[in-house]
Amino acid sequence: MNWLVAGANYYEIIMKLLFVAGAARSGTTAFADYLNRHQEILVCRERYKYVPGQIDPSFFTFDRLLDYEPQQRSGETNVPLEYHAELLASKDPAKLKWIGDKHPGYVRSLPTIARNNPGASFVLTHRPIEEVVESFEARSKDPEDGWLGGKDGFEMGIEYWNRAMSSTREFAESNPNVLIVGYHDFFYRNEECIPLISRFLDLEFDEQVREAWRETSRKFESERRQKEPLDGEQAALLEERKDHASEEWVLGRIEEQWRELNAPADAGNETERAKTRITVDRNLEEQVRKLEKDLAEERNMSNLLKKRNQKLGRQTKKLEGQITAMQSSKSWRLMGKVGRIRAGILGKKG
Repeated sequence: MNWLVAGANYYEIIMKLLFVAGAARSGTTAFADYLNRHQEILVCRERYKYVPGQIDPSFFTFDRLLDYEPQQRSGETNVPLEYHAELLASKDPAKLKWIGDKHPGYVRSLPTIARNNPGASFVLTHRPIEEVVESFEARSKDPEDGWLGGKDGFEMGIEYWNRAMSSTREFAESNPNVLIVGYHDFFYRNEECIPLISRFLDLEFDEQVREAWRETSRKFESERRQKEPLDGEQAALLEERKDHASEEWVLGRIEEQWRELNAPADAGNETERAKTRITVDRNLEEQVRKLEKDLAEERNMSNLLKKRNQKLGRQTKKLEGQITAMQSSKSWRLMGKVGRIRAGILGKKG
């Protein structure tokens, strides 16, 4: 769904909304950095971290994006204003086709964000639980870490990962505007992922962007922290407690995306035809539900009017009976006689 937004230089541009989310420590920040190397994409960094339920398209004008003071917990974000000022300054509003925000925590608010931003698209990341939990553990051992320092990183990692997998599955099952990106697929072979992302965003990734991604990957690898594998007891506990069903579904969805990308043209057309049939069927079902609702409302109104008419009929008959009774009474006959006498007197006076 396209919508209008005012840019920094008062342009009016047609853009689409894009949200990046996933389990914490699953590469959402790095993925957004890759996307921002494309001049037609602008993905903020946790700009509306603390107010996901309030986000709507009006939040993505350039003026609105820069209208904040970073505040931990009591504001919209804790990301420095300078970060977004620099990011927006690097973009030409006239070239942008996608604008949005990334925050792992959005994975917990996907239905609300989708409802408040009709037509928005979502990229959700998946990373194996062992790696996510190991990253949680590493950060929790750092007493200066403002988020995880001194906490139980192992337990928190399991909790966050399970919640993200469950939310990803539930949302992706009912929303067609979702791409699930595997951590290893993207960060270890992002050249191969470009067609997948290109098709989803309907954008071309030229050699300049590809070279920028290769440079980003080289930097990413050189700065990668040395991992400390979990011990046997921890690995066994993860295997016992992780949400196997949700992850199996998510991995199946990722494989399906690759199959669709690599499918022959005829198979692709058949897939599109199948999707079209599903869409038509859903539209028809929605129309039937609406007609049934309208019919029920009309029937209720008809019944109310029928009851009202019946009540008015009874009241009319009651009034007619009262009038008939009055007309047959002695008082009515006497009033008639008095009226005739009065008319006669008035006639003689005339």
